[in-house]
Amino acid sequence: MKKLICVLMCLFLLVAFSACSQGSDSSGASSEETLSPPKVPVINGVSISEFTVYYNNNEKIAQKFKTVAEELVSYVKQTFDITLEMKPDTYTDHAENAIFIGGGYCDTNKNDFDHGEYKILIKGTKVLLSSSYANGSHAALEELIKMIESSEDGMFNDQEFTGEKHIIRVACVGDSITQGINST
Repeated sequence: MKKLICVLMCLFLLVAFSACSQGSDSSGASSEETLSPPKVPVINGVSISEFTVYYNNNEKIAQKFKTVAEELVSYVKQTFDITLEMKPDTYTDHAENAIFIGGGYCDTNKNDFDHGEYKILIKGTKVLLSSSYANGSHAALEELIKMIESSEDGMFNDQEFTGEKHIIRVACVGDSITQGINST
């Protein structure tokens, strides 16, 4: 019975996600073609092309934060045809214009955030996508991309934004179904 429920849940998710595919308007053009592209972000007077991306270099979790940094670099390249430099954060010798993924720049530690909580901080020419966990930093990146795409002029001044996003995983192992952030 549990296997049947698991299979039904998978089918439900498959149908739900397939309903989100891109459609076209009555002229046959996709909805993506009718939208104007976002403006190149300018952070406190400096174009994003002048920024370097740093990711948390903690040896246990660096790869997860590096993946988030790679997603940001890829988004900027695909959207604006700008290649950003990306480096592990050594906590010294930062570029004047920097985007930090998962820490750096300000005092944050694991106790500052619950699982899924994040902060976006823009101060001067420093941008911080901070969280104690990679999924929180990924949620911060998703929110930053929404901010960029919804900005009419691409201009960003000092601001702070906090949020949270919880990812729930469901695993079907043998005849056992588990749900929660620690499911695999």
